[in-house]
Amino acid sequence: MVGATVASKELRISLHSMLRKEFNDLKTHFDNQLDVNQSIHEIRKCIKVILAIIILYKTNTDEAKYSQWKSYLKALKRQCASLRESYVNLQTFSKLEDELGELDKVHFDALGVILETKYNSLVAGNQRIKSILKQLHNSIDKIALAFNESSVNSDLEILQKRHKKTLQKTKQLFEVLTINSNANDFHRLRRWLRYFYLQESIFEREGFLKISSKKNKLLHELNDYLGEEHDLQSFFQYLKGNFRSLSKRAEPIFIERIDKLREKILKRFQAIYS
Repeated sequence: MVGATVASKELRISLHSMLRKEFNDLKTHFDNQLDVNQSIHEIRKCIKVILAIIILYKTNTDEAKYSQWKSYLKALKRQCASLRESYVNLQTFSKLEDELGELDKVHFDALGVILETKYNSLVAGNQRIKSILKQLHNSIDKIALAFNESSVNSDLEILQKRHKKTLQKTKQLFEVLTINSNANDFHRLRRWLRYFYLQESIFEREGFLKISSKKNKLLHELNDYLGEEHDLQSFFQYLKGNFRSLSKRAEPIFIERIDKLREKILKRFQAIYS
């Protein structure tokens, strides 16, 4: 485990107590209607933290219940992702705008207008977003009730072992990666590294672990690189599906950007875990 344990391994911890902050935070973010994008982003983050936590409790949870909880949470995460897609595409396009404009200013300027119009229409349809957020809120309330009614708890030592398994899984995924690996392989690494990073953060928050600021910073940067790589891949797939001729002209730019990020990812991971 990255860091040093600072609590007794004999301590038993309930799943309900570990999740209390996340469900309180979710309520705050659902109530924030002033910045819809930020709200959706924070809701997604909370759901990811909840997923990272219940992975720690897998061996202490009934298998059917565990699978059901994960399925519910992943479905909610996908719903939030669909709301955020227009915003992420527009942001990714903005980062590439100058380079793409040099290829074909007229057509890529038109693409920018299309992306912005799509995003603005989504924001303008605020009632639709509020309706979806309300549905998400109701679903989260049901899941929270199910967690609260469960009596799942665990020894700290078991949670620490599960955390080490998350790291082992992350390392296994990294070992087969090269700069030419497919997008799904990098996405799997991103998912499991995020679980590991979030579990570390939870342990530190609860006082069970002390993480060095240097390694915490490196892990945060590594997660950011993986997120940028994923956003570029997603946006390029969007272009291929909707603007094929533009995607062919833009492909070299995407390949160069993605390769540079992958080099950073591979080097940064080795720097942390070699």
